[in-house]
Amino acid sequence: MNIRTLTAFALVASASGQAVAPDGGCLVCGDGKVVTDPGAVFEHPDQPAVTCGLLQEVGLNGQIPLDQCGFIPDIIPMCKCEVGELRIQDCSPPAEAPDGGCLVCGDGKVVNAPDAIFEFPGFDLVSCGILQQAGLDGLVPLVNCPVLPALPQMAVCECAPGCLPNTSPTSLPTSDPTSNPTAEPTSEPTSEPTSEPT
Repeated sequence: MNIRTLTAFALVASASGQAVAPDGGCLVCGDGKVVTDPGAVFEHPDQPAVTCGLLQEVGLNGQIPLDQCGFIPDIIPMCKCEVGELRIQDCSPPAEAPDGGCLVCGDGKVVNAPDAIFEFPGFDLVSCGILQQAGLDGLVPLVNCPVLPALPQMAVCECAPGCLPNTSPTSLPTSDPTSNPTAEPTSEPTSEPTSEPT
C-alpha cells in the first residue's frame, strides 16, 4: 500500500470519526477500533512476538488474511483497542533518506514520538528523535538499519508513514539591524547627582 492510499484512507477515517480499513486490509482491533498501546507485545504460540503497533500496520497493509482478521480482536487485549481514528500524516512525497543515510523506521516512515527512549541491550539509551537523526546523518551502519524497524524496542518511537521534520529555518537570517541606531541620548544629561550621598 502506498502513502497516497494511506492518506486517502486517513481522510475517510477522519470524516467518519472512526477508523476504516482500506481495501484489502483489515483493522486488527475490529470495525472502527484502533490500537492505543502500540508498544505492547502480542505473543501467540508458534508465532514470533510482535508489537501491537506493527500488528495493526500489517493488518492495514493486507498482510493478514482477511478470513483470519476477525479472530484477532478477541486475543489482543494487551493492545487496548478503542474506537478511534488512525493518525496518518499527509506527506507527498513520502520520507526519503539522503545518500549515505537511512530511515530507522523503514521506507517512507518517520518517528512520531521523538522524546521516547529507545533501549537495546549493549547500547546507550537514546531518544527516538536522536536515533532518527543519526540514521539520516549516516551514523547508523546501513547494514543495521533494515533490522531496526522490526525490533520490538522500536515500538516506543511510534513509527508511521509521514514527513521528516523540517530542519530548515522558517525565515532567512539578515545582517541588517532590526532598527536604526541613534546617536542622540535617550534623556537629557544632568550635572546634578541622581541621589543624595549617604
